[in-house]
Amino acid sequence: MIETLFPYVELIKDDKLRLLCYNIIEQGQEQLKMPSSSSGKYHPKDELQEYGQVIHLKKAVNLILHAIRRDKRPLNVDIAVTIALLHDLPKKFNLEISVTPGQSRMNKNHGWDNAVTIDKEAEKLGIDYKTREIIFDAIAQHMGKWTPEGSIHYRPNGELMLHTPYVEYLQEADYFASRRNVMVDYSFEITQELYEEVING
Repeated sequence: MIETLFPYVELIKDDKLRLLCYNIIEQGQEQLKMPSSSSGKYHPKDELQEYGQVIHLKKAVNLILHAIRRDKRPLNVDIAVTIALLHDLPKKFNLEISVTPGQSRMNKNHGWDNAVTIDKEAEKLGIDYKTREIIFDAIAQHMGKWTPEGSIHYRPNGELMLHTPYVEYLQEADYFASRRNVMVDYSFEITQELYEEVING
């Protein structure tokens, strides 16, 4: 099931960003086996089963591409796909608790924690600092208004995080990918078509 994410990773043309995705997916294999929701309140049924996290990430990629096409904003599409694929990895659950929705316990600060892990890996791979900033800020803030009170609003180096268009688009993609009343055709063929449309303007 996890390998079904690989075609989405292969959309990324930038070698370092593509390798970053593969490395973080490898680190997050146990999390990818989990349902996407810790409560089961809002998520559609297909995300509340084993490997629901994989489905959620595929939807997020599809939706972020939809948003970029809709608004015709000149964003780096490789970065957009990267943040959509990695925003919940390696998401922190208590893996000793059953994967049944409502019985797992998600770390509500997982956005910031994930961003720290991903940034360390990105630095090892030699990804430039500006790109790392964009990725960090988007993933750290992807929970939007559901971010817990008292959350960290700074990067590990003490710089204040920025609210970039990537943050907005990832928040939107994560939100709609998590709603049971939003139908998303996240098949790779449809997502690939979207990607090509965005790349070709």
